[in-house]
Amino acid sequence: MIWDRIGKLFQTNDFYIEDGCFRKKFGVRDYPALFWGFLDRKPVMSARDRYEREKTHILNLSGKGLNTPVLMNFYDRELTLEIKVLDITSLVNVFTDTEISFDDKLFLYLGALHQLKGIHDLDMFHGDAYLRNFFRINNGSIRGQGVYTCDFEHVRKSPFPKTTDVLVITANTISLLGNFKKIVNGLESIYEDNFSFPFGIIDKAFFRARFGVGKEFFDYFSR
Repeated sequence: MIWDRIGKLFQTNDFYIEDGCFRKKFGVRDYPALFWGFLDRKPVMSARDRYEREKTHILNLSGKGLNTPVLMNFYDRELTLEIKVLDITSLVNVFTDTEISFDDKLFLYLGALHQLKGIHDLDMFHGDAYLRNFFRINNGSIRGQGVYTCDFEHVRKSPFPKTTDVLVITANTISLLGNFKKIVNGLESIYEDNFSFPFGIIDKAFFRARFGVGKEFFDYFSR
């Protein structure tokens, strides 16, 4: 998606694989908040703060039965995490693959929601629940494997951060798959919550511009 590609131009982290580990070094070149960051409700965070948030999330989530990163090593001085390498494919790439059926894509969306709910049940939130941060594990058939999630470094200014996680991943899925009714039916099969979010002008501008959602989406999540 175009906004994901634009975001990469402002990447602050360095990524590389070394000795079988995926290494993520958090950059110190923190860019000032741009207009999109304002709409996205993402405050500017220092490299140290982003590093500490991601490290803490990984350490807390490891061993809880969730498909989240396995931390091999971490280096506080260098702001670097070493994570076990997995063979994975972003759900953005999966959902834009015309060879994969809608039902299989919906199955993976539900898998992503299971991971997200597992995080929420631990009284934590993801903070950056775009589909680009959820992955199919490439090992066998789509329905034979789980969904993996990572990249917990960001936070959003939100009165209900868990609900914001759900709003982002659901709007992102609707933007790629359509079929609003089946997607929210799937959401209701995972979450029993009656989500309600106080959308302000900035929130509506963000979801409309980023995902192209309209009245149906805002009415559903304003009940």
